[in-house]
Amino acid sequence: MKSQQVLPNCHLTFILSVASCCRGKKPSRPGTPHIGDILWDFMQKCWLDAEHRPSAKMVLEFTRRQLEVSEGKF
Repeated sequence: MKSQQVLPNCHLTFILSVASCCRGKKPSRPGTPHIGDILWDFMQKCWLDAEHRPSAKMVLEFTRRQLEVSEGKF
């Protein structure tokens, strides 16, 4: 039963975050979980106005590169 209580809060936090972004407020960098500089910088670009943010192809390429890097660490 406890998981049913946690899940709605999780969705609410996500919805509030999206609503804030729609009003032009970008989220601050969280301390936990840690987000590395490369990922955080890319995320910042994704929150730019539509004509300046990365395309879906650029997001896919970035994600693939990051997966290749992380696979090399193991």
